Amino acid sequence: MDGPRGPGPGGFECCDGTETVTKGVWMWDQPLWVEAEGTRVAVFLVDTEGSLDLQRRMETSIKLSVFSILLSSYWIFNISSTFTRTEAAYLEMFIQVAKDIGETCNLAPIQHLDLLVRDWQLSRAYGADGGQEYLEAITGDLEASAEQPQVLGAL
Repeated sequence: MDGPRGPGPGGFECCDGTETVTKGVWMWDQPLWVEAEGTRVAVFLVDTEGSLDLQRRMETSIKLSVFSILLSSYWIFNISSTFTRTEAAYLEMFIQVAKDIGETCNLAPIQHLDLLVRDWQLSRAYGADGGQEYLEAITGDLEASAEQPQVLGAL
């Protein structure tokens, strides 16, 4: 959805700082064509505003997040600094609502999920090895607590 601050010819707009850039849902107006298993597939890039935005009503956050999950074959859950109990609780709720709606509409709720941890400062371990180490710590904590089984299954 192009607009004054929407995606332009150079990509989705982004900026440093804590101010929200994306409002609602932005979708690239042209597909990227890729070869997959001998077939040409159209890939659309979509950006939605953050699911943990304090300036928006909780109901709107849930709707945007579930819409994003159901629309995406590849979903990135973008969090700041660390994966905490709050992010786990939100993710659990989003997954459960997406499953419920997905069953009603005959849609897969999550095809692929990645965690994007921004502004990582707690470790000197970066890259794939650092990410894998952090993911193992998160899943260990989730297994021990047994409070978010949907999140544990998705990870």
